[in-house]
Amino acid sequence: MPNDSTVFVDTNVLPCPQNLRDPVERASAEHWLAGCWQAQRAHVGTQLVDGATVDIAWQIQDQYRWSHCDALMLAAAREQGCRYLLSDDMPPAQHLERVQVIDPFLVEPAALGSVGS
Repeated sequence: MPNDSTVFVDTNVLPCPQNLRDPVERASAEHWLAGCWQAQRAHVGTQLVDGATVDIAWQIQDQYRWSHCDALMLAAAREQGCRYLLSDDMPPAQHLERVQVIDPFLVEPAALGSVGS
């Protein structure tokens, strides 16, 4: 995976490989997570967020009319230098704050280069 393609993984994607009801979602999530982890380019949010990240999140919330939770995730991805945000809860294919939102169930990992290949 190219150095500039670090992926911030929304924690709601993490349990998807355990989804026994939707084999397509399960396979997509497994493929994405395996590729990101093997390439050592995945970041996952934590509960500890500094004041600067919160301030950025408020700005994102106001500018894009997102929920504060989603804005905080985008701000954290940006602050960690991630190029992509892997989430199925946000509008996909948007480039916001130097981060592109990727829906793991609509886009294959190969779209980012060597992720998952």
